[in-house]
Amino acid sequence: MRARGLSLLREAEEIARGITDAWERSEALEDVVEAMALYDVAEAERVAWSAPEKDRTRALLRVVEGAVGHDLDGAERIARTMPAGEERVQALARVACRLGLQESARALRLLEEARRIARSLRDDKERADALYEVARALARHAPSDAGRLAKSITRTSGRRLALRDVAEAMAEKDPRAAERIVGDLARWADERTRRMVVQRAAEVVAAVHDVSEAARLLSSIDDEEERSWRLARVVESAAPRDPAGAERLARTIPDRKDQIHALWSVLDVVTERDAAEAERVAGSFPGDDPQRRLWRVAFVLARHDPAEAERRARMLRDGRDRSSALRAIAEAVLEHDRRRAARLLAEAERAARGASRRGTGSVELQLIAPLVAACDPAEAARIIGDIGTQEARDATREEAAGKAAAYDPPGAERLARTTEDPYHRAWNLRTVAVEAARHRHLAEAERIARGITEHPCLRAWALAGIAEVLLRASGDAPASPDPV
Repeated sequence: MRARGLSLLREAEEIARGITDAWERSEALEDVVEAMALYDVAEAERVAWSAPEKDRTRALLRVVEGAVGHDLDGAERIARTMPAGEERVQALARVACRLGLQESARALRLLEEARRIARSLRDDKERADALYEVARALARHAPSDAGRLAKSITRTSGRRLALRDVAEAMAEKDPRAAERIVGDLARWADERTRRMVVQRAAEVVAAVHDVSEAARLLSSIDDEEERSWRLARVVESAAPRDPAGAERLARTIPDRKDQIHALWSVLDVVTERDAAEAERVAGSFPGDDPQRRLWRVAFVLARHDPAEAERRARMLRDGRDRSSALRAIAEAVLEHDRRRAARLLAEAERAARGASRRGTGSVELQLIAPLVAACDPAEAARIIGDIGTQEARDATREEAAGKAAAYDPPGAERLARTTEDPYHRAWNLRTVAVEAARHRHLAEAERIARGITEHPCLRAWALAGIAEVLLRASGDAPASPDPV
């Protein structure tokens, strides 16, 4: 797999170098070097340095981004060779972000260098963006210092984002520290900044520490309507760690719509863990009539007892509700019983087309079509043709083609080729090729990628994407994309 991945990257590099459009050539080469850096940092660096001068710094940054997951020394060495500018600051910050707390001294040296470069930039926007990158990385290793740096950023948007990230880092370690940040902001920050930072701190405290502490942070927001939807987001953060506490908080939210949104967050979590508990939550939403309870319970049962869920779904009188419930059941059984899924989706489509609420049928068809594509791409194409707007048809076709690629790459390719716009058609074929590779249809993936003729940059991106799949599968690259 490693050798095949290397061969594909060489092919993608050759295609990229032959692209006449400067922007597309640059983008394609950057994709190639980032994928190459997953297994051979030196080779990726060679390709990046051979790029045209105006594209070289961006290409080197992409090498760093590919390397930080497995070769921090190489990533740091390359970062230090880059010209002093915003991209070098970003590269040094990427390396610092990946260094563990036991290597904080090294990270702080890198970030001090990055800070000096950032402060020397003449353009106000570039300087603010670069300082934001430094503050964001510094928050992991020295939150107090990061907070002082964030306050010094002169552009409001950069300062706001930096303070948010500092609050996140501090709240993760100590909820009381988050409370101190909130108190400090009240003395000097503008209201929008204060609320953004309070929200993020509360979400982190809820996810890591205690949902009650998180709710207390939000009590500093006076407007009840705003506090309602912010509490709903806190519930969403808390639910994976503490579904019972999240549910208790959800039921205190004064606005009914926000409370229902919050309870859905809880329901999504408990449905994966405990069918009986999920059924209890599903049946206790505020203001429900019996049909809405029935619909919600059908959704829960789809993952645990599809036959019972199907029986209850057919008791739903509203066509859109019946359609969405049947769709959920089809999605639950798709992996192990595609024939049954296809039958359920056909019934869901009929219910959607007869939906009693004006305009809802087309929306439901957009959700049904990608699942149908996994069973029969030609049927999905028929459904997509009946979706109301060109924009919605294009978005649904892209999702459907990607879904179909896992099961039937040639069918997915035919579906992608029905896209009218040449660039979007090439983009959808790229999606199909990479998804086919992820599901081990490697020969088909390569054939589809090489069949992208209208936009060579997308052919190069597709081949680089397949190569990345092969390198990750071979164990020569990090198991997942790097969260920088």
